[in-house]
Amino acid sequence: MRIFLTLALVMVVLVAVTESAKRCYSGSKDRYESRQCDTGTAGNFVCQKFTCEGGKSPFVLRTCANKRTGCLAGPAICKFSKGTGNCSRCEGDNCNS
Repeated sequence: MRIFLTLALVMVVLVAVTESAKRCYSGSKDRYESRQCDTGTAGNFVCQKFTCEGGKSPFVLRTCANKRTGCLAGPAICKFSKGTGNCSRCEGDNCNS
């Protein structure tokens, strides 16, 4: 019984310490709103903001993203329009304003 309680306590601490975003801003340019990303305790999401400057079609894209993957769509679109892109990621709620 003592081992079970110890393991349960360790699990609670790990879940509390793991940083992840539950809500992120989602949208482009100045048209974005807060959206729910993660409903569970898995902590798989971060917020990201991709900015493409110059080129034919400059843009800003805000979205939720899986922690294990980087900015995927933004760089390809930015490169195609001959722009220069920058991706920033953060783990707090609505931190990608």
